[in-house]
Amino acid sequence: MRTALAALAFAAATGGANDRAYAWDDCEAIALRDVPAMEAPDAILAKGELDGGITQYRINKATKRAVFCSHGGHCYPTHLTVKGETVEALRLTNCKIGPKSNDQDDEETYYPVDIIREKFTPGQLRRYDSEDTLARIGLCSACVGDVASQYLDKPTSRCGLLVESAFEGDPKAKAALQSPPNACQKQ
Repeated sequence: MRTALAALAFAAATGGANDRAYAWDDCEAIALRDVPAMEAPDAILAKGELDGGITQYRINKATKRAVFCSHGGHCYPTHLTVKGETVEALRLTNCKIGPKSNDQDDEETYYPVDIIREKFTPGQLRRYDSEDTLARIGLCSACVGDVASQYLDKPTSRCGLLVESAFEGDPKAKAALQSPPNACQKQ
């Protein structure tokens, strides 16, 4: 598919293709036992339940406690203490922990999660590559999904052609995508 190749070419040219920007939609962790959320102990992730939308792995610098955090959800500890032993509580199913993030604070060390490409369908990968490339171009996070959908669903539409041009390196197309109104805004 030409559109996916253009997205990959742009990502490669800009240092991309690291699978990070928009992996949160489908990164999941499975609960290996009942796990209470860090900020809301009554929010229990039951054994066998999947926690979707995982965006980060964080380690508290003082306590060394590690958590997986979800986009729009909770942070759950990766390990729990049961009868004096530390046991794994959550395990990523389709993603992996990425390299240490540049975004840090005094209390926690942050790591993104990266998709494991082999665990996703070609259609999902086209979407991720397109969304990642649009994010690298500088689209707002709220715009990326909508523009990628228009591009992938209707590649010959005005929006699809604008995105294709941007992916191929056209600076005017990139600028147009970054500055509404443009062909990808829903009227």
